[in-house]
Amino acid sequence: MEVKVLGSVSPACYQNYNGPGYLITSGQNKILLDCGPGSTRLLDMEKDFNNLTIIISHLHRDHYSDLISSVAYTSYVLHNIGLLDKKIKVYIPEPDYYTEHENYTNQYGKYDYRLVSKPILDYQLLTNLGPESYLDVKTYSTDSKIQIGDVTATFAYNPHNIKSHSIKLSNGLESIVYSGDTGYEYNNVVKLAKSCNLLICEATLLRGQSKGNHDYHLYAHEAATIANIAKPDLLMLTHFWPTIEKKKYIDEALPIFPNTIPAEEGHILKLTK
Repeated sequence: MEVKVLGSVSPACYQNYNGPGYLITSGQNKILLDCGPGSTRLLDMEKDFNNLTIIISHLHRDHYSDLISSVAYTSYVLHNIGLLDKKIKVYIPEPDYYTEHENYTNQYGKYDYRLVSKPILDYQLLTNLGPESYLDVKTYSTDSKIQIGDVTATFAYNPHNIKSHSIKLSNGLESIVYSGDTGYEYNNVVKLAKSCNLLICEATLLRGQSKGNHDYHLYAHEAATIANIAKPDLLMLTHFWPTIEKKKYIDEALPIFPNTIPAEEGHILKLTK
């Protein structure tokens, strides 16, 4: 398998950096893991849109916005001019809900608060893109197994503020695991990434930066700790803050897991077992 880094930063593209996106090629099949802002700039649309499957780790817009702003309409145009015969398959997580406080007037006429559960509207958006797209949008769950040519995609649930998954791609000889967005406590990245060839792992924060009250992302040293337990051949850190030098994340991770590199836009890595 071959990996091309399309984007490595969040929450927005910045200068020469794009939002999360990783193009995996195995034989004639191409698999795009996430499709963040600007990531499709590094795709060859006439070549890479054919035999393409897209898997979105979770429905935060920094991980799927180019699916709407670029892929959907481009696929429609390519099909109309005879350059795209088969619909691009897109897999997104099953519908999710979030909880928030809502003001309301109680029986005594006074404002009060209650917790309400609301659907993630992004799901409705992505499953109703309309006729000006040439996509086949499907859902997956934690237990799903998706066969894409010789590659099998499996999933593991991660702690995040919406439903989020790690993704494993394996062709029987080589394997790649992408962490998606995850907190450190109770994540399932280690289980999925045991002895894989490549672990692409988010490293959103550096020591000294606050996680606030929620364990939704990883420090660079936490990503390295996961790798030190899972023992991949190589750890690639990603999901950096756009204005912070990537070397700082690598410096934090290296003492824990020496075989660590940063995701760099345009970098192509060929796996061998």
